[in-house]
Amino acid sequence: MDGITLIIDERVKQTQKLGRTVIHDVTNNSEYQLIDAVSALIIDPPLELRDTFIESQSSYPPVGWDREKWKKLLEHPYTKRLQIAGALIAAEIDRVNFKLTLADDGQSSGISQGGSSTEISVRL
Repeated sequence: MDGITLIIDERVKQTQKLGRTVIHDVTNNSEYQLIDAVSALIIDPPLELRDTFIESQSSYPPVGWDREKWKKLLEHPYTKRLQIAGALIAAEIDRVNFKLTLADDGQSSGISQGGSSTEISVRL
C-alpha cells in the first residue's frame, strides 16, 4: 500500500475503532497534543539509541495522554509511526478547521463528553 492509503486507514481506525473524532480532539487535545505526538513519532533514532529514546519520550506523553499507551505508540516500527503521525496531522487539521468554522460563523460552542455520548451546543 502507498503512504496516503496507510494514513487514511490509520485515521479511519482512530475515528471508528478508537472514537478519536474531531469532537474528541476539540475536547481533549486543544493544547496541541496531536502535534506534540507527531513531533516525537517522526523521529527515527539510530538503532543503538532506540531504547533510550523510547524510555525518555515515554516519560513525557502529550498532556492528558495515557503513559503506557503512548509508550506502545513509540515502540512501533518507524513506518508505522509515520502512518500514525500522518493520521494525527489530519486529526489536527480537522480540529483546527472545526474551531475556525465555528468562529467564521460567528458562533461559540460548548462541547462536553459524558458517559457514552457527546453533546455539542452552538449559540448564535
